[in-house]
Amino acid sequence: MEKKGMIADRCEINRRVRADNRILRELKTQIKKLVQAVEKSIPVIAETLEAIRNHMIFTQYHLLHNEMQKEVIHDWMQHFRPILNKYDTIKKKLKAKVTEKKELNVQKSKTSILNPFQHIKLNQQLTTVTEEIEELKSAKEQLLFQAECSTEKDMASLSRKYDQMDKNLDILDSQDMALKEQLEKDAVAFQEEKLRPKPEQYTELLDARIQIRPTFREKLIEQLKGTFGEYYDYHYRDIATHEVDDLNMEDPYSFSHRTWELEYQRKQELQKKHPVQSRQKSHNTEL
Repeated sequence: MEKKGMIADRCEINRRVRADNRILRELKTQIKKLVQAVEKSIPVIAETLEAIRNHMIFTQYHLLHNEMQKEVIHDWMQHFRPILNKYDTIKKKLKAKVTEKKELNVQKSKTSILNPFQHIKLNQQLTTVTEEIEELKSAKEQLLFQAECSTEKDMASLSRKYDQMDKNLDILDSQDMALKEQLEKDAVAFQEEKLRPKPEQYTELLDARIQIRPTFREKLIEQLKGTFGEYYDYHYRDIATHEVDDLNMEDPYSFSHRTWELEYQRKQELQKKHPVQSRQKSHNTEL
């Protein structure tokens, strides 16, 4: 009996395990369906769309910011490029003339005093070279002034800065490529998400997005200010927003018009709930 009882208990346990497994499978199926339903729910889709849109605006703003930086760098380099080029040319000429003067002095020292014509010729050459050296030194000083440098060391530092600026342009170009690729991916994800609801759910989705957009807008501004600091520009933010809406083929007018409709409906409902207060407000307005 004990043996049979043990077997019976074991069979009962197995039956319970099988039953539990069946219930667990059913529960998993229900959870999966529930998750899918939640994923397809309008509020979730609305939040996903606004999150993608925010990221796209941030990316587009970053591209605009980079473009502004590149313009500043280009202007800076365009200003200093001819100065640095002329400075390098004058330095080379000056070095050559100084070397030439030294060679003439050596040649003069080796020339016999019994050869006056050669001395005269060398003196003339030395005078000419000395004048050329002074002219080059004067031109060099002018270039230092134009470059807002005091010494050759400052000019060397400016030259290194120029090279770094040139590298920065390459970095920005590379960064722009990555940002544009990300923007394209986000645009695809946005369209895929936007097509998930049924056509008859469009107005519901629009209303949900209108409701949460102010919150997402505040998050975006906070993120932009946190990233770009003092260089944050609301004008660039507006430009980025319009460009992203164009990329997503969304009409800002439909949002603003629907926002007005919702506000109008809200006021109508308030008037129905509080007709006396509404009439008083209307009367006060007329007065």
